[in-house]
Amino acid sequence: MNINGKPPSLPFAELCRVDVQPVHRICLNRIDVLLESERFTKPPADDMFYSRTKGMLTCLGLQNYEKNFKKGIFNDATLPLLTDSALRDVNIPPGPRLLILDHIQRNRDLV
Repeated sequence: MNINGKPPSLPFAELCRVDVQPVHRICLNRIDVLLESERFTKPPADDMFYSRTKGMLTCLGLQNYEKNFKKGIFNDATLPLLTDSALRDVNIPPGPRLLILDHIQRNRDLV
């Protein structure tokens, strides 16, 4: 419980509504929306830590799986850690999974 007597699981604006003026309520609601927006849950489109990953997918002709990699928040730092099950978790079919894992294994110095 907080000072307003409400559980902390409520949005920030709800916790403060008791004594907040209408203008401030609008601002607090916008903060809640911003915190829940895609901008804070997905990597940027041209992430500088994603260039090797994008290059690998392009080299293998698997650019159509780029959205799967972004969904799994895979990037250049996670390439050497990829496993069959991690790729399966982001719905990459068996054939492309094998190509990706083989490419990573053969090019350890690049990833």
